[in-house]
Amino acid sequence: MPNTHKGLTIAIITTLCLGAVTVTYAKLSGSLVPEAIVERLTPVGKVDVEGAKPQAAIEQVSGPAKIYKTNCAMCHDSGLAGAPKKANKGDWAPRHAKGWDNMLNKAMNGYRAMPPKGNCLKCSEEDIRKTIEFMTEGLF
Repeated sequence: MPNTHKGLTIAIITTLCLGAVTVTYAKLSGSLVPEAIVERLTPVGKVDVEGAKPQAAIEQVSGPAKIYKTNCAMCHDSGLAGAPKKANKGDWAPRHAKGWDNMLNKAMNGYRAMPPKGNCLKCSEEDIRKTIEFMTEGLF
């Protein structure tokens, strides 16, 4: 291969590698974070129909069992992508050893294949904490 082609090849490979590293470690910010998207998609107004029962002003997230079934079970029932299985002490013990705050932080911010809040965008920190307690109930 002539030297001009070798130099061009190295430049292209370097550019592709730098691009891959940038995409891999980039964090969403500003208008791209899930909370900002949900806020933009929230309706501006509400129509009340005469005779219909009024709905609660603030939608409450269901309890930890429902949150688990809806958002967590797909990975935590089977251990998909290294997720600790529900009620499996062997999976949870190393995580528990690092403390509840560490587990809650990873659940809130996402960790490896798990998205922030396990994709439960309406869940509060308290909801996530109770859901972790539900998954580890009776283990510690």
